[in-house]
Amino acid sequence: MNSSLLGRLDAAFDANATRFELRFACASAPVEQALTGTCMSAPRNLLVARHATALPQHASGRDFDRELSGEGRKEAARGARWLAATCPQLPRILASPARRTRETVEGLLGEAVNPSVTEWDTALYLADLPALLELIEVEEGDLMLVGHNPGLEDLLAFLLPVPETGGSLSVPPGAIFWLELPAAPLRRGAARLKARYLPTDSPPA
Repeated sequence: MNSSLLGRLDAAFDANATRFELRFACASAPVEQALTGTCMSAPRNLLVARHATALPQHASGRDFDRELSGEGRKEAARGARWLAATCPQLPRILASPARRTRETVEGLLGEAVNPSVTEWDTALYLADLPALLELIEVEEGDLMLVGHNPGLEDLLAFLLPVPETGGSLSVPPGAIFWLELPAAPLRRGAARLKARYLPTDSPPA
């Protein structure tokens, strides 16, 4: 193994304590940092969902208050059936607190056997690409994001390689993308698309 590029792997067996200690050190980092840093980060799952179709405006005049249309509620229900069949064990959900995203999450969790913990994060309301990448970087483990365009479209275009997007990417209301993320840090085109659901798809029976 080239220690200048790949780091150093040193395993020592302590017979007195009857324990096995695994030490992994990056070429430029001490053992303690390597054990808690990105050197040993494993791939993780990321679900990205755009809110379902919303009404064009609300009586309050605030974009934040827009609610789902009748079609949007149907889209969320179809998305719930897809999730139940494709990814029944949902990870923790991080969602925009806007009314349309709240109602979308409620619809998506309608058929969940074990509803996930949901956190409403104001940073996700109309978040752009840098903000979304920062949110993902600081989170640990599998995650589901529910938010808005154009940020989600930009996020998926950044994470997915060009062959999987065909050079362009559309994320319509109610769409769900399931990605496998590489070990941190996030890099352009380094994610893998595991599955995708579009509202125009036929949902599972």
